Amino acid sequence: MSPRAGELLLDVIQPMLIAVVPQVVKTVGAEDSDELVQDGMCMAAQAIEVLENQGKELMPRSVAYYTIQRLKSGRRSQYAGRMDAMCPGATLDKQVVMADMEASAPDEAGEELTFGDLLASDGEDAATLAARDIDWSLIEPLLTVRELKVLQSLVEGRGTNEIAFSCQVSAPAVTQAKRRIGRKIAGSWGEGMVREVGRVPAWRAGLRATRPM
Repeated sequence: MSPRAGELLLDVIQPMLIAVVPQVVKTVGAEDSDELVQDGMCMAAQAIEVLENQGKELMPRSVAYYTIQRLKSGRRSQYAGRMDAMCPGATLDKQVVMADMEASAPDEAGEELTFGDLLASDGEDAATLAARDIDWSLIEPLLTVRELKVLQSLVEGRGTNEIAFSCQVSAPAVTQAKRRIGRKIAGSWGEGMVREVGRVPAWRAGLRATRPM
């Protein structure tokens, strides 16, 4: 983009988008007017670059007008087509419906479930359980009987004090056992394996993400 085109974008097109977009462009989902203005700036810059490459005259008011029309129709700078379920245009066409993941979902058994519960189960599938059995057989030779008991209790979600009571040892002893288990696993399979065990799955972290206010 040439310096003159950049000046037109900032001095002419941007003020028009700031003044008009919040008044005439309908937001979809989590969008807000500021985001739509920025998206419009990106679309206008793309249009200006095309005009420059084709050697055509730059008409900033026309670029701003057609940018606003595209935004109103549901187009965005990263437009993937109106058949894309994530496209605002698909929502405006009533082809998709935004659903609250925390909303109650119908259940024949009468349980209180949300749509998020239906899509993300905390239970482990057969493949995961089979892989864990294989990993467990590899770990057993590395650990003592007490360390195996501590590890099994950790897998079951028990806390340090509860493990200490069941093993009839002190809480510091359990902490030391956990450190020994970690060192042995890291020594055999590397530090990355220890970090991977405690890592939250990316898909679950995404579900827990919140939009900053």
